Amino acid sequence: MIRTKTTFCKKENMIRRFYIVIIFILTASTQSVMAKDSSQTLPQKYRSSHHAGIRLGVWSNKGESPPAISIDSTLLSNMKDNNFFFEGYYGYRLTASLMVEGSVGLVNRGSVTFKEFDTDKIGNVLLYSMLIQGKIYPLGSSSLRLQPYIMAGGGLYYGKRSVQFTSNYYYYNNVGEESDTDFRYTVGGGFDYPIASMLALDFSIKYMAIDFSDKLITISNYEGLAISVGLQYFWSGTKKTK
Repeated sequence: MIRTKTTFCKKENMIRRFYIVIIFILTASTQSVMAKDSSQTLPQKYRSSHHAGIRLGVWSNKGESPPAISIDSTLLSNMKDNNFFFEGYYGYRLTASLMVEGSVGLVNRGSVTFKEFDTDKIGNVLLYSMLIQGKIYPLGSSSLRLQPYIMAGGGLYYGKRSVQFTSNYYYYNNVGEESDTDFRYTVGGGFDYPIASMLALDFSIKYMAIDFSDKLITISNYEGLAISVGLQYFWSGTKKTK
């Protein structure tokens, strides 16, 4: 038990160090690019722009975890507490301090094997998020390049246990799979940092309150915390700032 906790702590420390290094490299590597843009013109342009981009990061489990092996040995689970997270998003600027953002995210929780009637069904547990969030920029009216934000919203969470392989000679698509949906909220925050005339960095922390009504792989609580770094493209919107 002590060995398991020690390994888990080491993994968390490695992930933290990884993102510290990534943020440092991204910030340092953009200094020459930022010098080409006026420190006054770029923030002003960004405050009146829409944006779209992608985020990559770590999804950390804050909910339940299924047993590695069930009592009757019909379930073998290899679901991790920390997984790769991907998210694509589009933000529509309403004012310099307010934006509406739509996002689609994906996380693979790990592999699962089910044994039914002497047949092994091997697949993955996938979580999808389709969310709409309001983002408030407290310093949106300022001329600062660094723009912190807080966000809140909600939408659809979809969980699925897929089957990619089976030991049975005959297999029909979707047979033996299971899924569930949940409409719940999300809250978080982060900051944007424009680095060029049409590019900006994005750091985001987002809590996702996923709790399915039915159990998916013996558990229903799939709450998680997504920590990600993104790159966004922005263009002039219809709202003008002073």
